[in-house]
Formats: sequence, C-alpha cells, structure tokens
Amino acid sequence: DCVDTLENILNRIVYRVLFRLDRMSRLRVNGSNPKSPDFEERPFDASDYYGLPFQFGEERFTARILFDETTAQDAQRLTMGQGQLAWNDGGLVWTVECRDERTLAQWCIENGPGLRILEPAPARDAYVAGLESYLRADREVHDEG
Repeated sequence: DCVDTLENILNRIVYRVLFRLDRMSRLRVNGSNPKSPDFEERPFDASDYYGLPFQFGEERFTARILFDETTAQDAQRLTMGQGQLAWNDGGLVWTVECRDERTLAQWCIENGPGLRILEPAPARDAYVAGLESYLRADREVHDEG
C-alpha cells in the first residue's frame, strides 16, 4: 500500500527526529509517579547565545559606529536590536558592546560603505587597515587585467 496515513508519517518523524530512543542508554521510566518529570529542569535562556559576530570573544569593550545618512535606513536591520542608536549631526551613532576588534572591523567593511568606526581606536585602525588591504588587492587585480 503506497498511501501512508498522516499518523504513520508523524510517528516516523517523531521517532527519527525528536526522541531517538535507540540512542539512549540506561533509560528508566518513573513508574511510581508518571506525571512528574524524571529530570531536573535547568533554566536556559537562548538569548544568552544571540549576538553579532563581533560580540563573542574574551575582551569586552564598547564601540561607537557611525552610520552615514544613506546607510542609516538599514541600521535597525543591521544592528539586530543590539546596543543603542542615537542621531547626531553627522548621522546615526550606534553604541554597542563588543568582544573582538578585528571582527568588528570586518563586519563594518562587509556591511558598508557608509559605516565608520569612531571608537575604540584599535578597532578603527583595524577597519582602516582592512579597507586599505581591500583597495590594494583591487588595484592588483585591475593592474593584472
């Protein structure tokens, strides 16, 4: 019979994907009180593991990034709710907690143009060095062609 019932399909999915009882060892069922859990619930907040690429690492610092007027329209999407955005005379400034200066610089280059690291200075220097490296590589490609 080629036709499967929805119940059979769901049972196979649950068995294969969710529970995989065949991978459990020393499984014991709580026969004395079946409605109570057999395990301790540990609090888990997945938001502790959310972040932008430069928000993972050992060092901790605060960065300020300037979105120019043309890039400011994408600020909400790019910042993903991290940090704080505030308008000033030069554009939109994003203040955000970071943990990796080089990855912050790379992120700004990838999401630019129109993004500029204001501080800290080492992250700004890595950003400038990254842009200069890109320009050198671009010139070499065009000079060879």
